[in-house]
Amino acid sequence: MRASVCLLATILSFLMISKVRAMECEAAFGPYACKDGTTQYVMDDEWKSKDCKDCKCHGIYSICCSLQPKYFDWFEPPKGCRYIWDEAACESKVVDEFDDNKPCPEDY
Repeated sequence: MRASVCLLATILSFLMISKVRAMECEAAFGPYACKDGTTQYVMDDEWKSKDCKDCKCHGIYSICCSLQPKYFDWFEPPKGCRYIWDEAACESKVVDEFDDNKPCPEDY
């Protein structure tokens, strides 16, 4: 029982810290906690899911955190630029304010 309480406290602490970093995290428990599609992971395995999440297996549970930041306004983009999310690459990019295909100048 005491170990369960410690485990729960650890998970909740991790999730709260992750929120501060503007990431959404989720935990899964049970025998299928470390399974993604048809792939079964074991203790300490890490993987990137198809839906842009970093995951780690902790044996009886796993934690997956979105790679997509939720609060871009914490970091002001350079004048004439804006942040976008590239779903295919699972990353944010700084691009021209009016043209998503044009990168922001390097000297920002």
